[in-house]
Amino acid sequence: MWTLVNVALLGLLPLVLMQCIPLVKRRPYLGWVGFCFLPALTALTLGQDSILLLFVISLSYMLMHKKRDGASGVVLALALIKFQYLVILVPLLLLSRRVRVVAGFALGAIGLTLASCMVTGWRGLLEYFRFLHDFNIHSGYGALNTALMVNFRGFLRGMGWASESPVYTLVAGAILFCVGIACSRVPDQANKSGLIFAVYIAIALVAAPYAHFPDMTLLLLSVLLALDWVAETGRETIRRILISLCCTLLFVWPVVLLILHGHYWWNSRIYLVFPLIVSCGNFGWGASAV
Repeated sequence: MWTLVNVALLGLLPLVLMQCIPLVKRRPYLGWVGFCFLPALTALTLGQDSILLLFVISLSYMLMHKKRDGASGVVLALALIKFQYLVILVPLLLLSRRVRVVAGFALGAIGLTLASCMVTGWRGLLEYFRFLHDFNIHSGYGALNTALMVNFRGFLRGMGWASESPVYTLVAGAILFCVGIACSRVPDQANKSGLIFAVYIAIALVAAPYAHFPDMTLLLLSVLLALDWVAETGRETIRRILISLCCTLLFVWPVVLLILHGHYWWNSRIYLVFPLIVSCGNFGWGASAV
């Protein structure tokens, strides 16, 4: 039943995206590329909630696009099932002057907290955060394995920098957050609002303290927003070529490594490139030369 629910959500995704992404409106079949996106297929295989997370955030963005910011924030609160991403995404939205979105999110978060307390009690809620803290500081069998993460923290652990990982991860997260702030200050020209949101999602995934391969399903929304920006802009530029190439590699490279029996640690490192490449689309670097 859970698999059928996820398949249904993935199949209904174009109905949501058609209302906020012109490229999908013109070519609705693009909304179904999730069925050939390896992280989404992995989420289906393992029974993860990543597709549900993608649907919730896509619905929130659609409402935001329609200027229904309060409702968008309330829907976004449903993504608190993976709150580690919202810890980064929501402050970026606030800095983008999406005050009503954040207010709606706060209202939804309060409602979900009260509902949780009715089920588990306040002690159960506090015990949950103690469990997360204890789980985070232990590694090994049956505990946290940071080397399997697809974020920057996993990259450092895979490189063997475990002892310096917390410091480096914090520094990298701060740098990426600053990139997001810089993107929020870019004037909304050439339909860049969607591209900026794509960057926010990518930064939230890469800088999050906890992220595994199935959750890269969220990048499907970023890819479609980025490709929409490419389609809406005029002449061919280096930025457009880089973004298009990177979006294509997100689909192709992990599959190639899987076919070649590549080590799991390398299978998803291409996702770390995405926020850097897409961020370039928000800045006018070398615009005159390009």
